[in-house]
Amino acid sequence: MAEQNQMQPKKRGRPPGSKNKKTIQKETALHVARSRPMSEAMKTTGSGKASAAVAHVLTCMEIGKQADINDIDSLASCLQQYLQACFEQDFPVTAGNCYLALHVDRRRVHEYTTGARRQGDPRYKEFFSMVKLILEGSIESSMASGTINPVIGIWWEKAHFGMVEAQKEETVTDDPLGERRSAQEIREKYAGLLPD
Repeated sequence: MAEQNQMQPKKRGRPPGSKNKKTIQKETALHVARSRPMSEAMKTTGSGKASAAVAHVLTCMEIGKQADINDIDSLASCLQQYLQACFEQDFPVTAGNCYLALHVDRRRVHEYTTGARRQGDPRYKEFFSMVKLILEGSIESSMASGTINPVIGIWWEKAHFGMVEAQKEETVTDDPLGERRSAQEIREKYAGLLPD
């Protein structure tokens, strides 16, 4: 009989009675989430950094719904609301969330800052150049204060702002063969090496 017990596979899964408790918790969380706006539901049902990040993204999405790409004043208002949300939620300013709040993508921001888009209206180039400066300054400040690891900050600057870590050294000489010497100096230098 002891051999029979060893041969039977062990049951897997939840212990009896725990299934009902989990179901009730899920139903309560869904009820809370459906009854209030998502950002409010995340504040009450979630805890920790992941929930705070999701709540911040939801806030950025709400701000982005108000953005009108054809109205600079609307974009400026959304930028100000985004920065205020970062301050209130104690969340770092990031390029992705900022662009979400402005309802644009990184490619379009690049086109605005280089002048490839909306060439007739310089306000767009000025506005999005200012947005990039704010983001760059925020990332640098976060690296300096220790909020963001410098390795991650440098990676962000490379990815979003075109930072390059290339050191260029140029050596310029007047003569491709080196310093100019007279024929007499060359004879004296190689006198012992050349046969007579």
